[in-house]
Amino acid sequence: MLIVMQSHATEEQIRAVCARIESLGLKAHPIPGSLRTAIGITGNKGSVDLGVLESMAGVVECIPVSKPYKLVSRDAKEEDTVLRIPTPSGRRGYAMKNLTRLVALARIREGSAPLTCLAALQ
Repeated sequence: MLIVMQSHATEEQIRAVCARIESLGLKAHPIPGSLRTAIGITGNKGSVDLGVLESMAGVVECIPVSKPYKLVSRDAKEEDTVLRIPTPSGRRGYAMKNLTRLVALARIREGSAPLTCLAALQ
């Protein structure tokens, strides 16, 4: 997350925003520029409530930097993930490229597979 401060934001306003960020259990990294200051935020495990920070004095905007699902995207890991799910036939180690197939296998495993799930595996 990146907080962009107004060009005329005071040192007190910048310190107040940094203090608010740190009160949320995050780390504030002020980045002074020639025209304005930006504040980088690290340490967030999920989304940050932008309204809390955007409403503070001196803040122009809050810019999310991370993609919401980056850990499960091809950006994080390009190789296929192999899930080992025991099936009724005993086969294991399918490379799941299709969520429908994964859900179908899980339903078969738990014994609640409708015919549509069985058809998805073919």
